[in-house]
Amino acid sequence: MRPILVVALCALVMAGCSSSNVVPHTTLPLQNNPGSGSSSAARGPVSAVRGPAAATLTNRRSSTALTAVPWPLTAVPWPLTAVPWPLTAVPWSGAPAAASAPACNGNGHSAHCKADVNENDPIQQDPNTPSSSIAGVQPGLLQFLYNLPTHGGANQTVAMVVAYDDPAAEADLAVYRQSFGLPPCTTANGCFSKIAGDGSGTLPSPNYSWATEASLDLDAVSATCPQCKVMLVEAASDQIPDLARSVDTAVGNGATEVSNSYGVPEASDNVAYDSHYNHPGVAITAAAGDIGYGVQFPASSEYVTAVGGTSVQQIGDNSVQEVGWALGGSGCSQYITKPSYQTDNLCKMRTVNDIAVIGDPADGLAVYDSTLNGQGNGGWAVIGGTSMGAPIVAAMYALAATGTSGNAASLYNTYHGHNQPLLDVTAGSNGTCPLPGLCNALPGYDAPTGVGVPWGVAAFAPVGGSGHGHGDGSAGAGGGQND
Repeated sequence: MRPILVVALCALVMAGCSSSNVVPHTTLPLQNNPGSGSSSAARGPVSAVRGPAAATLTNRRSSTALTAVPWPLTAVPWPLTAVPWPLTAVPWSGAPAAASAPACNGNGHSAHCKADVNENDPIQQDPNTPSSSIAGVQPGLLQFLYNLPTHGGANQTVAMVVAYDDPAAEADLAVYRQSFGLPPCTTANGCFSKIAGDGSGTLPSPNYSWATEASLDLDAVSATCPQCKVMLVEAASDQIPDLARSVDTAVGNGATEVSNSYGVPEASDNVAYDSHYNHPGVAITAAAGDIGYGVQFPASSEYVTAVGGTSVQQIGDNSVQEVGWALGGSGCSQYITKPSYQTDNLCKMRTVNDIAVIGDPADGLAVYDSTLNGQGNGGWAVIGGTSMGAPIVAAMYALAATGTSGNAASLYNTYHGHNQPLLDVTAGSNGTCPLPGLCNALPGYDAPTGVGVPWGVAAFAPVGGSGHGHGDGSAGAGGGQND
């Protein structure tokens, strides 16, 4: 069985450590909550646990706690001698859902973006708000949570496909990056580009709802890979034909990774555009959805890395765990053949997802969007959804790229080897389903969280040869197979 706890001490804060270092691991003992008076029966699961310094997430839904880890991580004054060993856990009892609203919705067969605005945190309109007062997950905390390298990706261009134009995209990105001390990313220095998805050179009409998605994508990539170049590719509409064509345009213009934070319920008419997501050597990611159990396209494409969502929970005083997010999408494709790298027994066809990262809007990213509520009415907001996960994972591929980018097969290759760069998510549910592993996070591979959550970026490195890896074949406690 894969370990469910990975503790990486030096990689969290010590200068000179990298995700390639050997990481000690052990099994985390379950303990009753100290002071709870609970009996031995009141034990709960532990899931994708790591620590220390997790106390910075104690009140992660408030604006102050999320700024406790400064940028860069090497500035964290945390002595290794302060770590209690072994780490202990208390039962997971779930967390209250954040009140959230989708940034954009599609009508009929049009796609809708997967950005969810956390309405519990008021918009902070001042672009010059000090970083210590900005609510939401900031770059340093994201680096901590996934043990990301602080350098890399300088030769990579991460594209984000959205519908319509965001006229303020470059200016808003400048506010975000300056606020958190990230290097400038502008048209002038060659880091930022914005192109029409149809290749015409004429940008589409503006849409302030989709502009929020654009802001989230740009900020998520910047937080994950500050040295990556970014390319915003704006489709002419929110229809799958236009969005799929924009993926081709992105790759044709030099994108090395492409993020797609949108989706439609899977149907024969939209999966007909599956081939537009097939670009060997370029990592393509897609958001799994934010309405719970169910499958959306393009996340169901065998050519993309389908990204599910998690919620972050604190356990004890010095550890966190991730559990499957209640509204993340998952399930079995009805149209897409199972790819060779997947060998789970949950679905006869393609199983969605491949991997997961934070998606719960309660753990949302700090995002600057000057047009969040219309022109001149935006500001700093906390935004989550699997829309946050797709660009984060695309940027992780960029950090791990060696000439070409990896793909979903890279993740399964790592998982099959029981290597340490992946943490197993073993708790959380997104609905009701025919087999437990389709809507519940369980030990081993499961649909809501795929092979788990990343620890560093080694799992994203390209697989040699054909690019097709091997699955583990384990479906946890799922059993059986669903059509």
